[in-house]
Amino acid sequence: MLGDRERFQGLPSFNAISYAHGAIKEGAEKIEAFTNDKTRNEPEKHAAARQVAEQVKNVLRQSMTTIDREADEILAKRFDPCAYSQYSLSETVRWIRVRTHSQNMTVAARATAERNTLGHLS
Repeated sequence: MLGDRERFQGLPSFNAISYAHGAIKEGAEKIEAFTNDKTRNEPEKHAAARQVAEQVKNVLRQSMTTIDREADEILAKRFDPCAYSQYSLSETVRWIRVRTHSQNMTVAARATAERNTLGHLS
């Protein structure tokens, strides 16, 4: 299945999928016509069919390149490394601050507890 081109309306992949569909349909029709062609012998039919198959393959390659490029662009926008790095950096800094604050509070509480305990012993 080449994909439901209607889902990609307005995107470059819509045209790429449409061209691929059209190339396969036209190629299949041409090759089918070769089977009934009385003016060509079998080797000529095979050679002509090979040419049609190469043309279809080229259209499919071009379509695939367009779709791959569009997918890369979408992924680059959605998963922007700079935006992710900024988020990751800010979350890491926040985590360090919370952790440091918690550790400082624990150290301060222990120091207070030791002073109070030692104060009772003296």
